[in-house]
Amino acid sequence: MTSPLLTKLTLVFFSVSAIEPGLVGTQFASTAFAQEAAPKEETTKALYDKMMGYMMSNWMAEGVLQTGDDCAEYILRAITDEKPQLHYFTNKNFEATKKIKFHDMTGEESLRESMKYLS
Repeated sequence: MTSPLLTKLTLVFFSVSAIEPGLVGTQFASTAFAQEAAPKEETTKALYDKMMGYMMSNWMAEGVLQTGDDCAEYILRAITDEKPQLHYFTNKNFEATKKIKFHDMTGEESLRESMKYLS
């Protein structure tokens, strides 16, 4: 039987890291965003198409997508770092957007930034 104190100490010394990949160049995107998955309602479909157009022309560009190997490097780093970070973000191309998300706790700045993709 484990003592309550040992359980508490184990939790204190247990390390957890969140690894957040950016856009990864795999077949997932083409499968997830297949036309069959697009909304059918006209207004929603128009917004969806606008957002997808933006994503395909800007985010899916060469040099923005990262490889699975890039993500694996961060996973290995989280495992082997002497003092692992709580959070690893793997795609430097989206660092500015993420800084907005974590800087503004109201979510307003992040929402304004997201709305740019729809205008």
